[in-house]
Amino acid sequence: MEMSLDCFRLGLLSFVPFLGLPLAVRSLRYFLRVHCAQADLWNPARGYWLWGGCLTVLGLLISQLVPIALVILGLAANYLRNNP
Repeated sequence: MEMSLDCFRLGLLSFVPFLGLPLAVRSLRYFLRVHCAQADLWNPARGYWLWGGCLTVLGLLISQLVPIALVILGLAANYLRNNP
């Protein structure tokens, strides 16, 4: 149950730029550990575990999309500056 809550907390923190990437990896590791360990057992913190996994994936996607968008915007601005 504690790992489920840690997965949720780290999933929330995965949205923090730069700091969130290693926390997201740790959260995914917790998510997979809980998934393998719970089998058919009842987990009272299952909702936190599922939301933690979803938030982690979203945090990773955002962490990857923001730098890509900044590079594209920088290239577009450079192109527009050099080709009026």
